Amino acid sequence: MEMQMKHVQELPTPEKLKEEFPVSAEIVEIKEKRDREIEDVFTGKDNRFLLIVGPCSADREDAVLDYMTRLAKLQEKVKDKS
Repeated sequence: MEMQMKHVQELPTPEKLKEEFPVSAEIVEIKEKRDREIEDVFTGKDNRFLLIVGPCSADREDAVLDYMTRLAKLQEKVKDKS
């Protein structure tokens, strides 16, 4: 008789990930500011156009970093456009 085994690995909880990979106060502040800006666009307090762009897959770190670098340059070029 052949035995079948199944390996199950639990995913870490968000709390565990936050504990393992803490972010700086500066990053928290940047995220909170961006969240407010996005909320203002969604609620109509800000009339800017919100464009959400991202790779469909993030399986290659070098490709993701290249993509982020190019998007950051574009963001800098259009940051004062309304």
